[in-house]
Amino acid sequence: MINFKFDINKIIQIVNYLLKRNDGRVNYTKLIKLLYIADKEFFGQWDISITQDSYASMSNGPVLSKTYDLIKDEIVSPEQAQWNCLFTKDGYDLILLGDNNLPTSLLCEAEIQMLDEIDEKFKDYSYSDMIEYTHRYDLFPEVKWEEAGYSSIDLSIENILISLKRTPEEIEAISQEIHSQQKVIEILLS
Repeated sequence: MINFKFDINKIIQIVNYLLKRNDGRVNYTKLIKLLYIADKEFFGQWDISITQDSYASMSNGPVLSKTYDLIKDEIVSPEQAQWNCLFTKDGYDLILLGDNNLPTSLLCEAEIQMLDEIDEKFKDYSYSDMIEYTHRYDLFPEVKWEEAGYSSIDLSIENILISLKRTPEEIEAISQEIHSQQKVIEILLS
């Protein structure tokens, strides 16, 4: 099974970047859908995720699990404290606290370009438009939102790759490459 090591610093840079592009405020449901779409598109081009989050299907469509947990602010952790220093909720909007100069150093040029493209494409979509869009089975067959009801079900990276027409052999090669990269990173950081 393909899993990424979630990087709180990277997701903070991503969310900060998108909020700055949107005057410091975005409906968090829309934000999560933008991030999912960006990840799926990036998988389609590069066989890797931008956010390196895990995913779930819920009644309103796909969710980035760990990012959603941070937005909900229901877990006491150092990562949550780090998140809360930069972002807060106002109703259903996620708001950037203050004007910061947080870098995008953890994002490569291709990731920034993808975030820009997705943000621009859906600039005029409301959160309900985003829900409707991600309920399109022809575009998101991997999202089993009908089955989720009022809970969530795991959405595997393998299922995302299958929806992108990757063969089992290609998925296995992607999995091995991701695991190899993670081992190298662990060695370098130890």
